[in-house]
Amino acid sequence: MNRESFTRWLTEKLLPNIPANSVIVFDNAPYHSVQEDKTPTKSSSKKDIMAWLTKKGINHEATARKFDLFDLVLLHKP
Repeated sequence: MNRESFTRWLTEKLLPNIPANSVIVFDNAPYHSVQEDKTPTKSSSKKDIMAWLTKKGINHEATARKFDLFDLVLLHKP
């Protein structure tokens, strides 16, 4: 199971057929929740860090070291 399959099953199969006032309980399977716009970590690639900074409109030098780019992430993370 993956996020796409789960979402399709949920929206096309379960929700249209579930009785009113039903309760749905999800466990902590990775495909049940997805963090969008995930903040990079120290182990993220330089490319991913730069992409996040660009998406956030944070100026950075393409020639900067990964360590320096990650400092910018720490300054601007939510």
